[in-house]
Amino acid sequence: MRFVILFALTIVILANPALARNHEEPRTISVSGTGSIAVTPDMVTLRVGVSSRDASPAKALKDNSARVSKLFQTLEQFGLNKRDIQTSSFNVNPVHTRRRPPNTPPQIEAYDVTNIVTLRLRDLDKLGGLLEALVKDGANRLNGLSFGVSETAEKMDQARKLALKDARRKAELYAKEADVDVGDVLKISETSIRSPRPMLQMRSMAAEAVPVAAGEQQISASVSVVFEID
Repeated sequence: MRFVILFALTIVILANPALARNHEEPRTISVSGTGSIAVTPDMVTLRVGVSSRDASPAKALKDNSARVSKLFQTLEQFGLNKRDIQTSSFNVNPVHTRRRPPNTPPQIEAYDVTNIVTLRLRDLDKLGGLLEALVKDGANRLNGLSFGVSETAEKMDQARKLALKDARRKAELYAKEADVDVGDVLKISETSIRSPRPMLQMRSMAAEAVPVAAGEQQISASVSVVFEID
């Protein structure tokens, strides 16, 4: 009985080519596409702070606190909001003598007090002047600086559109060489989207505002697309 049903089904499929094609795997072209958008940074994040040393931990802390308070005043003068200023680390560490007689335990000769603040500046025109002012006020630690873009959603979407166009261009190129036509899109997968950060460029710490260069950022998107072959 089962043989009769399968035989009848085979006759129906052979008699109807369209139905036979529906049971076939579709012919496809799989390609990847990339798109990039150049953007100009409009904000910068940096970690700056003060390190103080004294034989007395209390004196080291007092000196550090006074200099950090002055640092906060400078940040306020440059128009930074409180939400853009955050203490990221505070450490008190003993400093041991490096040279000592043999077989003697290390001795504490001083204490280091370090207070690091992470801040976000949204006006890059003020960056050089701010760095100069912070150094003059006693900041002696610059532990990192990176530029960024505050609003990236629209730029990311532009990069995605370019990536999809790039994928279609490649598919049409392959289809033309293979003497076929590109059909509908069967599948789209976003493989990556990234926005690398350029490094700070500083040439001097002279009396004038510190020279800095923000450069450009590249926001990139990559997609994988599967097209049907007509």
